[in-house]
Amino acid sequence: MYKSILIAGISCSLLLWCSFLYYQSTKLQNQVQLYLQSLELQIRQQRGLQFQDSSSAISGQSSFVISLKTSFERDDFHGVLLAIQDRLDKDPGNDYLLFNQAIVLLRLDDYDAAFDLLQTFFEQPDSRFRLDAAWMLSLIYIQREEAAKAWPLLDRIIQERGAYFKEALQLKKRVP
Repeated sequence: MYKSILIAGISCSLLLWCSFLYYQSTKLQNQVQLYLQSLELQIRQQRGLQFQDSSSAISGQSSFVISLKTSFERDDFHGVLLAIQDRLDKDPGNDYLLFNQAIVLLRLDDYDAAFDLLQTFFEQPDSRFRLDAAWMLSLIYIQREEAAKAWPLLDRIIQERGAYFKEALQLKKRVP
């Protein structure tokens, strides 16, 4: 009789322990899933197109820049991409156009093409977009569930106190 009570007690304890572990793992999975969704939202809501200023960004063609920004704000990302690609045919080395092309590709969910462009910017030590690219690359890595690859990028942003310094600190605290 004592054996049966002992076995029943152990079974109940194991069941409670398993339930607790399941709850904790589900809670962690839900937190990670919510955070991944917020990262995707951050990727989609990038600051928008980036130029120094409308007058000097692309060889003094401010009307082109204004039309790009207007189309971007209206969520006409395909139109913006076509305009950028057309302009890149004439000026293939324009880093503003290339960086903005990466932003538009992110908005169009073409992460692979955007990743390649951003990687190019990050690998150039003198690029004005290096730390912005590092931030976007780290978000893509985390979204792909490759957080270990994001850490060196986040460390670089923190070390150099880049534009996303605060966000990088918060991200390192939140992502397992």
